[in-house]
Amino acid sequence: MPASASRAAAVCDLNLEGEIMRTSLARLAIASVVLLGLIAHGTSAEASSPRFRSGLSGGQRTKASSSQQVNSKSAPKPSSVARDMFDDAQADYEPSGVVFATDVDTRTGRQPAPTNAQRSLQNVALAQYYPSSDCTIASDCGNCSDSGYCDMNAGGCDLGSCCDSGCCDNGCCDGGCCGSCCPSDCWWNHRTRVWGEFLYLQPGDADVSHAQQQNGIGGAGTVPFGTIGRVDPDFEPGFRVGADIRMSDCSSVFAAYTHYESAAVGFLDPPVIPGGGGAVGSLIHHPGAAITASVGPVLAAYDIDFQLADFGVRRLWKTGCDYAINWSLGGRYAHLEQSFVQTGIYAGGSAGRINTNSNIDFDGGGVRAGLDGEYRFGCRGFSLYGNVNVSPMIGTVQADYTMRNISTDVLLAQSVWKDDRFITTLDYEAGLAWTSKKGKVRLSAGWNAAHWFNAVTTDSFINGVQNNNYVDIDGALSFSGLSSRIEYRF
Repeated sequence: MPASASRAAAVCDLNLEGEIMRTSLARLAIASVVLLGLIAHGTSAEASSPRFRSGLSGGQRTKASSSQQVNSKSAPKPSSVARDMFDDAQADYEPSGVVFATDVDTRTGRQPAPTNAQRSLQNVALAQYYPSSDCTIASDCGNCSDSGYCDMNAGGCDLGSCCDSGCCDNGCCDGGCCGSCCPSDCWWNHRTRVWGEFLYLQPGDADVSHAQQQNGIGGAGTVPFGTIGRVDPDFEPGFRVGADIRMSDCSSVFAAYTHYESAAVGFLDPPVIPGGGGAVGSLIHHPGAAITASVGPVLAAYDIDFQLADFGVRRLWKTGCDYAINWSLGGRYAHLEQSFVQTGIYAGGSAGRINTNSNIDFDGGGVRAGLDGEYRFGCRGFSLYGNVNVSPMIGTVQADYTMRNISTDVLLAQSVWKDDRFITTLDYEAGLAWTSKKGKVRLSAGWNAAHWFNAVTTDSFINGVQNNNYVDIDGALSFSGLSSRIEYRF
């Protein structure tokens, strides 16, 4: 191309850019005039009210009218034409729509930060244009930014009601909010993560009263005479591990495995009675066996173990700048095992060392539904959390009871029972959590509880065997205690 043609094209480009700039400035000026006219109209309307005129003299009215500040709430809303002009001018001149344009610094190529006066004017304009929003252009996290949480992916600060609907334009919410007020990557976004949890739980409603001190070996005149021997499981450790795989900012799939074992032992000696005669009677022997009492001691052991396998999908439900609620839906497989044994040397027609055993197993599965929520406070990554899950399951209970004379290897009593059963588990947890600035590491500690409704407990089953009645054998089990978790997010 000839040099003259190149110069002509360059001149045309410059003329075109200048024309676009002049057009944009003109449109912005027109919009500004419209807004100023509306503001002045609101001011003059208020100044002409009877209450205003009655309180001021003529000279005072003139002075007050010229100095009165505009009340953004009482000012009239701009018309749709004015709003369209304002939008077009602002979009051409300031595409971000947040900070009105200022002259570009020729040394850095950037726009300098607006002054306080400019911010005030901008906020007044926004109050006229967006009268329902209390989000200011200059809003930030205040002291939160000093901790680094505002500028990190984890968020962590309360940015005001402009973000009540959640993070902007991420598809999680029905509507976005005011652009720069929200972090680009919300702290509650779903992420791929792995985690491990330490459990320290105690079974509840699970103790078994198995023997009692009495004043003789049995028969007429024998009465309780002292302590009731019982085995009651105490706090024992367990664990839970799991992983989530991110499907989107708002959803993920998860899988978890829980393992818990408890063990309790107890023994009971005969009471000390002047002249002798103290003995220990069993409370779990079948009454038809030819067994009386023991001169002691009587020993008992009791184990309760369970395993859970959970899986499902988890999705965001409600969000805000400082809270998030998720729902989850999936499945659960459960295995519950109870094992009890008592041993002692007893007198009677079948005298010898008598071992009495009871074993109860449940295997079943069903739907698992739950909610989990988190509320962040302060600027250091701390939050309160809670979750609740319910799982109605259908499964099978298999139980057996035996009395055996170990000394003579004679089976004294036996009962094998099977029942199809509907068992519901309800578990919940609440506590305190801390999340790192980048949102990669999360630590939490809280209180955990799980209830098994319509389960078959050891004492209820033994009672059914002793009474030869296997109707309405049920009981509620619970597990409660401390939990602490560490998780890593990718």
